[in-house]
Amino acid sequence: PLGSAQDDEAAKLAAVATADPSSEVLFFEPFRSGWIERWKNSSDSKYDGVWQHAEEYSVIPEDHGLKMGSAGKLHAIAAPIEGGLTVKDSTLVVQYEVRATNGVSCDGSYLKLLQADAGRDLAKFDNDARYTIMFGPDKCGATDKVHFILQHQNPVSKEWEEKHALSTPGNVLNDRLPHLYTLV
Repeated sequence: PLGSAQDDEAAKLAAVATADPSSEVLFFEPFRSGWIERWKNSSDSKYDGVWQHAEEYSVIPEDHGLKMGSAGKLHAIAAPIEGGLTVKDSTLVVQYEVRATNGVSCDGSYLKLLQADAGRDLAKFDNDARYTIMFGPDKCGATDKVHFILQHQNPVSKEWEEKHALSTPGNVLNDRLPHLYTLV
């Protein structure tokens, strides 16, 4: 439960905020009706965690979310970006909200923007699926950071390479508050 000052701020935000974008977006998911048809659970037996739809996820009306419903289990779910995504001579902004309602012990809440080949059959999504960007918080053991990893094919050697951000902020999910992660 939020304190009274936080409740007041949340009420003010809910009164003016909307869960609908006001400009062009390539992908937007407020997890309203129909979301289950767009998202595919991984069929890999390693990812046996169950997702729960959460209508009370945000103080913003009609902004629902997903919760990892199985403590101690791996979760994986994917949705397509209709028409694909090509970023050339433009700016890509990736933004999503995470709230660890039960705190964090050994969890990752990162997302991966998959390569076109890996995204053809989303039910086969697994840890080895080729991605372009991996971004978001991860905490387990000595790891406690926000990942930013870029995978790309070297134009000269044709080998796939992975580049990791050298300095990223620490993870703060144990406060059980919503956190907005933004990559530009």
